[in-house]
Amino acid sequence: MSAHDDEIIEQLEAVRADGRTNMLDMGEIQNGANDLGLHALVVWIEDATASEVMAALREMGRRSA
Repeated sequence: MSAHDDEIIEQLEAVRADGRTNMLDMGEIQNGANDLGLHALVVWIEDATASEVMAALREMGRRSA
């Protein structure tokens, strides 16, 4: 992940909380982030690998448990 781990996790949580996005689809996450104005997440997903996105989603799950 990037140097903005906390911001990315918080923005992923916002996309999930919105409830309109399949959180296993990177394109949908990116579209949902864009719809919500979460531009740091949109850019991060552009540069991230699928493994990095999945790691961030796992971290989000750990933090919310």
